[in-house]
Amino acid sequence: MNLVDKIFFDPISKGLKFFSRSGKLTDLTKGVVDGSSAAAGHVGESIRSAANPGGVAIGAADTFINLTSIVLSPGDWDISGIVVVNSNTAATTIMDLAISINSGNTLTDHVQGDNQVRTWVQDAVSGFGTNFATLTIPNFRKNLTSTTTIYLKTAGKDSNNRYHSYRISARRIR
Repeated sequence: MNLVDKIFFDPISKGLKFFSRSGKLTDLTKGVVDGSSAAAGHVGESIRSAANPGGVAIGAADTFINLTSIVLSPGDWDISGIVVVNSNTAATTIMDLAISINSGNTLTDHVQGDNQVRTWVQDAVSGFGTNFATLTIPNFRKNLTSTTTIYLKTAGKDSNNRYHSYRISARRIR
């Protein structure tokens, strides 16, 4: 018998199957329907890192710093990030958020509107003493061919700005 690699739809499990030349049958769509988390390496796997340190200084002006990171295995991932910041200054200021494979103060892979966002934070004087802003990067898609650390980074125009909470999360999509 001449065996060939074949991918087919299984109407019983309603999922994709792979039949290899060696005769091994593999389920390609191992999702879950019981409320549990998807297993590592399977579609739906979720990884996240979050914290709520409250009022920690951002650091030097115009310098990206790492807030947190996650390690992702090879595959296609949807990665998102969020940070809540506030201005403690008398001037309106700019804040940035980025998701990057590069640690620290680098702009190498930043693309505004894709994996980097920017906003203005109203000055504290004309506001209510401190003004908050939320920056989000929704579902930035990244294809990885090796295990990679992904960083959530922020920068501000004024070193008196503070970040209050943040999260980076990723879901395997393929």
